[in-house]
Amino acid sequence: MTERAASIVLIVSFLGLFTAVPAFAEDLSAQSVWAAAPPRIDGLAEEWNGGAVTVHKKTKAECAFRNDADNLYILLAFKDPAFLSTLDKSGVTIFFDAGGKNRKDRGLKFTKAMLTADQLIARRRSQGRELTEEQIAEIKGKPFHPMFMFGVINKNDHALMAKAKPSFSPDFNASQEGDVRVYEIKIPLIRDDNQPFGIG
Repeated sequence: MTERAASIVLIVSFLGLFTAVPAFAEDLSAQSVWAAAPPRIDGLAEEWNGGAVTVHKKTKAECAFRNDADNLYILLAFKDPAFLSTLDKSGVTIFFDAGGKNRKDRGLKFTKAMLTADQLIARRRSQGRELTEEQIAEIKGKPFHPMFMFGVINKNDHALMAKAKPSFSPDFNASQEGDVRVYEIKIPLIRDDNQPFGIG
């Protein structure tokens, strides 16, 4: 995919950015910029400094988009503390429509959960990871661990998710400094049997 083709598709596809915050439930147009290097999904905004940012008038939330040939990267910064409790309860939901028709029948929900050490160990093992005694001891060294997770919105994709062996998975991280909550999200562009959560 060329830089030009990726940009055109993303301009058309993401005219409707939709999050779990009710006041954000209106169309917000923002252009994606080609990423010279993929940003680290660490919940920090340093790598986005100097780039184009779109501000949502009602919430004062800032958003920015970047993409490469494989993924779309999204930055969301909420600066109004009135929305933080809603974000904690609901997480952030991104709907997308690669056909540019602004439908909201497909999307991903990103949430943050706090897991106990035993829950995190069980989750890692359920994902097929073999943990060494040192790794288990390190996990048990802290009583709680933040876990950033995603889930598909379309119920038809749930069965596909169980069978999928993705080469590119969504990723999500968040940070907070004072009253400012920053989210970084990565969503694969390719949608197929192994990536039913991809944009398409």
